Amino acid sequence: MIEGNETSVRRRSRRYEAAQWLVEWQHRAESDSPNDDPGFLQRWKQWSADEENGAAYDQIASTLPGMKNCRRPPMPREAECTADEYDGSVPVEEWLAHERHPATTNKRDLRAIWRRAWRFTPVALAAVAGIIFFQSVWLDKRPTDHVVTYETGSGENRKIRMPDGSTLTLGARTTISTYYTDRRRIIVLNSGEGFFNVIHDPTRPFIVLAERGYIKAIGTSFNVLRNCDRVVVTVIEGAVDVAPREPSMEDRDARVASATPKMQWLPARLTQGQEMSYAANGTASPVTHAGSKRATSWREGRLQYGQESLAHVVMDVNRYWSHQIIYDREAGELRYTGDVPQSNIDGWVHALHEIFPVEVLDTDATHVLVRFHRDTAIQESQRNTERR
Repeated sequence: MIEGNETSVRRRSRRYEAAQWLVEWQHRAESDSPNDDPGFLQRWKQWSADEENGAAYDQIASTLPGMKNCRRPPMPREAECTADEYDGSVPVEEWLAHERHPATTNKRDLRAIWRRAWRFTPVALAAVAGIIFFQSVWLDKRPTDHVVTYETGSGENRKIRMPDGSTLTLGARTTISTYYTDRRRIIVLNSGEGFFNVIHDPTRPFIVLAERGYIKAIGTSFNVLRNCDRVVVTVIEGAVDVAPREPSMEDRDARVASATPKMQWLPARLTQGQEMSYAANGTASPVTHAGSKRATSWREGRLQYGQESLAHVVMDVNRYWSHQIIYDREAGELRYTGDVPQSNIDGWVHALHEIFPVEVLDTDATHVLVRFHRDTAIQESQRNTERR
């Protein structure tokens, strides 16, 4: 039992040291402190050479992209500050370990106490976030790594060449964040669609995180589409592993976590010409064969679909048009097969009434409503009956 306690203390101490290193690197990046200071670099190399130290730093540093999700701690009450004698001279954990109790002598100035406490908050936040976030998320970073975000506008496709030679082609209204490290290449697909042509490097796995799943490339070209409720993965060449992942840091709030559906699907390997999708509700489709040209036709100026719900078609189309198409539930359940030219979406949407029992209404200058028309549906059914 004692050995276990000692191990726990060492682990916490290691995380605290990692957080201190992170703060030091941030300070040097934001100030004029030289990053090539021989003494500083030597201390860093000695400390980070330990594999467990390096892993602890990776965990802490990788929380930076998600720190915006951390709520600022509430201001302490005056009574709490008055009773608090912690002065920052020792780590908080050491202070708590010795069970030091607040003294009743020498009341401190409230503002001075708060300034002192807040000075140590970034370290505490980084440590706590690192411990929680990295129980399930794969991101890791080093001080010299960079987080880069790319975003496309309405109707815009963009091709990006990454430092390793891999290329990413982003569809309209797509946002990604790239995390390139010395051990992994990670892309977070926040929204939209991307085509990934990956240079194989077994020492640095290429991973795409989308919704509550991850896609690991194995020398591959593949397409990933993410809309509001599902992710579709299509392999053009090579293979990928697709697997579920646990909720990210922003989902760790107890109320959010309790409402988050559990993942109900197993990892799968997709090879050339195969496709699968997984949904926000925790379910996934079986692996099926799909046309690679259809999945990537958006790069050539048109969108292709085969028996796709009109709801999902509209979600795609809306990314390529200055207007927004809205629809009712019954219209969204209709199945569409065919092309949508990106250059003539207006013509396409206003012709939907010719193939579906719907009416198309321009509700205002920027919105078009597609509404199921029951009378038209009845008439069409009657005509089909007469033909038989």
